Amino acid sequence: MKTISIPCNNCGAPVRPVSNKQFFLCDYCGSSLKVAPTIHLEQENLMHKIQHEINRLDKDWELARKELIIDNNGSEEEPNSRSAHTSSLLGFMILAFSIPFATSVEGMIIFAFGLISSIGLFIKAFDHDSKAAGFEKEKSSYEATKQKLKLELEELKIT
Repeated sequence: MKTISIPCNNCGAPVRPVSNKQFFLCDYCGSSLKVAPTIHLEQENLMHKIQHEINRLDKDWELARKELIIDNNGSEEEPNSRSAHTSSLLGFMILAFSIPFATSVEGMIIFAFGLISSIGLFIKAFDHDSKAAGFEKEKSSYEATKQKLKLELEELKIT
């Protein structure tokens, strides 16, 4: 390890470290000098790696998010249980509306249409509910990991 000489700001004479090595004292003129601690190269590299990991995590989340997004007639929306419940309710309403028509041949056609529509809506509701659960799981994992990395980064900046 190489030792460097630090000159006094007041007279130029060499200064010596005092106790915690953040303060130096000039034996010639008595001036003191405070030296700001520098970040070690290893610490800087680690901070760089963590920042790179945060950037990679953000990109991965954006890709995963795009795959989980629901296209709702041209507008994108994050999946949620509410849309699944709405589809289920609509399916039940169509089914309930078509049951009274099942008493005649023409009514059976209306009932069959209602039944098929309801089944389609129930399948859509199940799909939305599954996507909502997957989306929430991915999102909370992403947020927890990012928060952990940010805390590590802040700790390195403080020390």
